Amino acid sequence: RLEELQAGRELRYRRSPVDGVVRKLQVEAGEAPQAMGPVVWIVDCQPLWIETPVPFAVANRMKVGDSVELLFTDGGRETASVAVVSTVADAASETVTIRMEVPNPETRRVGERVGILLPGAVSSAPAQ
Repeated sequence: RLEELQAGRELRYRRSPVDGVVRKLQVEAGEAPQAMGPVVWIVDCQPLWIETPVPFAVANRMKVGDSVELLFTDGGRETASVAVVSTVADAASETVTIRMEVPNPETRRVGERVGILLPGAVSSAPAQ
């Protein structure tokens, strides 16, 4: 009987294949999920990604692996690593998007605004 109960439990519970924080439940208690439909929205906060547009002149001097200093709203400072310098530019704003990665052991909130100290410019962007 115990084996039957455990097997039934395995059918009702699923483990996420990724670590993260539950952002939104797509199905409420008592509802039946749709076949192959989403059940929860999980946000992976490790590492934290920060994306921001930077002027052409600044982006042209940046490369993957460069260090960038981040200023958080609580006064904290962290050093991030440039992970992506986009190959696509926005001609209207004369900017290029860069993505930085920073370890997130304190699990800072996704979407928090941060200041970014870039060589030759200052920018701010929400954490993702």
